[in-house]
Amino acid sequence: MMLADAPRVMIVSCYLPGSPGVGGLLLADVARAWPRGRICSFGFSMHGPQSDEFDWLPSRLADGRPERILTPARSRLARAVSLPRRLLAWRRQVRELIEQAVEFGRDQGVEKLWGVMDSVNNVLITRPVAAALGVPYVTTVWDPPQYMAQQYGLDRISTRLVMREFERMQRGAQGCGVASPNMAEAYAASFGVRCSLMRHAIPRSLWREPASGPSEPGRLTICFAGSLYAKREFGALLGALDTRRWRIAGRRVRLRMLSANVVLRVSGPAEVEFLGERPLDETIRVLADSDIGYVPYWFDEDHRLVVRMSFPGKIAATLSAGRPVFFHGPDYASGTQFLREHPAGFCCHSLSADEIVRSLEDFLVEPARYGAASAAGRRALETELNLERYIGAFAEMMEIPPDALRTSEACRGTE
Repeated sequence: MMLADAPRVMIVSCYLPGSPGVGGLLLADVARAWPRGRICSFGFSMHGPQSDEFDWLPSRLADGRPERILTPARSRLARAVSLPRRLLAWRRQVRELIEQAVEFGRDQGVEKLWGVMDSVNNVLITRPVAAALGVPYVTTVWDPPQYMAQQYGLDRISTRLVMREFERMQRGAQGCGVASPNMAEAYAASFGVRCSLMRHAIPRSLWREPASGPSEPGRLTICFAGSLYAKREFGALLGALDTRRWRIAGRRVRLRMLSANVVLRVSGPAEVEFLGERPLDETIRVLADSDIGYVPYWFDEDHRLVVRMSFPGKIAATLSAGRPVFFHGPDYASGTQFLREHPAGFCCHSLSADEIVRSLEDFLVEPARYGAASAAGRRALETELNLERYIGAFAEMMEIPPDALRTSEACRGTE
């Protein structure tokens, strides 16, 4: 198939390509790869303005922020009383979203729809919009919908409605991009949908050479970059460092935080650098100037599903910086599975201070392990976590020959 014959695609997502945040980055690389004039975007949450780079891309941002309405009242009685009213208002807003998306899709002559499951409303509108337009659709799922329902505090009835539509949507999809092999296996078995492993990656132009060891004698710099969701796990790391007075394997520990909002609680002197959020290129530079990238994931049972099925993008960022990963999460996590296949760091599967310290010490006590992990990280980038692979998986999901898009502007710009 020639790229000029590719179907006219409409993205349906919370984000617009190039808008601030991870979602804007994920969509931007696909928008760059697809032929201009054959892609458009419909979004419905205010994540910030779309980048000027995408002035050429037909886009529409729906009115309002519908998902604010989803959070239920606090007390059980108030929830019971308000449930019918909330469900009615929610359905009305979902219907309005569908109408706006269909109107925009018709104006753009859309031939295929790509529904990105980055919100519960997207679960509800993707299939009806495609049906009203009379076009096939594909989906992409980076976090399971159960986790999104949990984030928004949906009650059981609302969660069942979302999950019922998710199943119907997936059974009717032509393909699905997923975040992990675990998710691919589960969705193929449950819904019979063809799955493509679609993990985003850092452009090659930002990759750093693998480091052979820590950057400073007598010091260990641990860097966390991104939004901090696993707060209990992070607190356990701080507590473990406290027990050793912030010294590991004879090295003074410094903690760098590249995040918008962090609560720190330590019991004694500590060396912490809070750098706030930074652009992607600066984030990679700071990670490369550190020694280990810290990636915490939840241990509690409430998050078991998302831990198994989602994939932390922080791993890709750390490996792109040429540094080993310190993955702090359960042994059943997708991150653990990845590091078993690609020994690009080390894992700690406990909240115990002694186990956390032992994991750090065991990794640092043999200098050769550091360089071997960094080299393994580079091999993982070359084989798994690169934009060529990401764009190729998108092409596979869209039933376009993968090589057609691997030569696109998005991938050429990574050299």
